[in-house]
Amino acid sequence: MRILQIMPRLPFPPTDGHAVSASVALKGALDVGLQIHLMAFSTPKHPAKTQFFPVWFDRVEKFYFPRILTGINPANVLLGLLPRRSLNIERFNKIKVHWRLDHILRQERFDLIWIDGLYAAPYLPTIRKRTSAPVIMRAHNVEFQIWRRLAKAEKNPLKKTAFRFLARKLREYEIAVANQMDVLLTVTDVDRQTFRRLGVKVPIHVMPVGLDMAQYALVEAAPDPDTVFLIGALDWKPNVQAVAWFVRRVWPYVKEMHPRARCVIAGKRMPEGFLAPLPAGVEAVGEVPDAHVFMRAHHVMAVPLLAGSGFRVKILEGMALGKPIVSTTVGAEGIEVTPGQDILIADDPEGFARHVATLMKDPHRAQKIGAAARHTVERRYDIRRIYRDLFGFLREQFPALPYDTLAL
Repeated sequence: MRILQIMPRLPFPPTDGHAVSASVALKGALDVGLQIHLMAFSTPKHPAKTQFFPVWFDRVEKFYFPRILTGINPANVLLGLLPRRSLNIERFNKIKVHWRLDHILRQERFDLIWIDGLYAAPYLPTIRKRTSAPVIMRAHNVEFQIWRRLAKAEKNPLKKTAFRFLARKLREYEIAVANQMDVLLTVTDVDRQTFRRLGVKVPIHVMPVGLDMAQYALVEAAPDPDTVFLIGALDWKPNVQAVAWFVRRVWPYVKEMHPRARCVIAGKRMPEGFLAPLPAGVEAVGEVPDAHVFMRAHHVMAVPLLAGSGFRVKILEGMALGKPIVSTTVGAEGIEVTPGQDILIADDPEGFARHVATLMKDPHRAQKIGAAARHTVERRYDIRRIYRDLFGFLREQFPALPYDTLAL
């Protein structure tokens, strides 16, 4: 089965949640026998650099990396004011990419077109003009909800107003474009229900984030029992907001309950002087060379997200590594967990701190929760099982596609 996949960025190196998710999904697609032509945008923030390509990438049939600039300019600001248009989206909508895509679709035949995320959706009109192949879009989040939650938490009145406006425009666009797809894929059932409630009528299938468990082998190494860690890209507003909330609101309670506690914060693109001055016991280390090594070296994982949508890939990775995790409700949203068994949940600063301190003081309970977390991932988030379920659903929607070529 020949697929053209369009991505707003390359997932290499896989140093953040989105990149990990997209990288595993791409490799999983190749492993089940899909013949993939990949178009991924090379941007200043996420440039296409061949030294980061994994060995398995040579199985991609053809690839195209158009360079685009995604900064804000007067043209995309004006376009973003039009009905069912959004400034967030217009930053990725480039005429030269439409031309390149048009040329590809005139030269090649595809059985299926895969749009990987809302920021690749502006190219749907060109796709429809040149091919009758079914078009599916994987929605990694309900994007407008991220901005709406950011607006709710923002104290600065000017920023709050701006975030509300961006959320409203993004909502209009997101609903409109979702209804133009042949199939919509969401990463959680919560997102599926949200799209239905918003009036999306097309068939929807939940395709959760998957992991290759061979990459998450358990090792006999004892982490520092008095540490809690946070890890995530710090060029994403919800992560910055989450870390600030934890350090300023939660950490004082943790130190009061467990004076020996230490907190280590890791994340790429950490601003210089991030949250300075940091309180006693908190260390900001910036980007780490190997996230798995970092996570294995520390004990309790904290995911204090207050905004966002979709799926927290870092939680899934922490669960796969057997980490005891404390999260907010938003942080664990959409993941099939059982609070108290494979994760602990709290939404207020004191309750969150109490869970962190308890796991530090009670290693037996921490180990039990971490083991249950890994078992959950093994049962529910294996990438091959996820593709088997996906193509079972697509067979019902598009029975004429050549499914017999796939190793499911």
